[in-house]
Amino acid sequence: MDNDKFVKKLIKGTKDDKLEWKPAISNKLFSAFQPFYIQKGDKKLVLEKYTVTDYDGYGEEIQTANCSLSICNDNFDRLSEIYEDDLKKSNDIWRLYRLAERQANNVDDIMESFVEDIDDIDF
Repeated sequence: MDNDKFVKKLIKGTKDDKLEWKPAISNKLFSAFQPFYIQKGDKKLVLEKYTVTDYDGYGEEIQTANCSLSICNDNFDRLSEIYEDDLKKSNDIWRLYRLAERQANNVDDIMESFVEDIDDIDF
């Protein structure tokens, strides 16, 4: 399957609540940020945000955030990875990460709890 189509389907499935992302905990994941996963049988899809360190022409350190999607076995051993550069629109993988992060951390309910006593507003 085409990487772009695959990621777009994951975005749609997440938005439609057909996919349920969970926080991933494993010592095989490299990211300093909280990764998220969904499982199908004995395979997992793992979404990670990570940083890459480069140096500019003056030797100053530059850190850039990136995102990847890994296909893993049940022990989180990586079988394949999709990076931003593998997609026509690199922001698609970021959109998926944000949706998964929001879902797994129950962000919508938390936001609602903060403003539950405030009257609705018109846009």
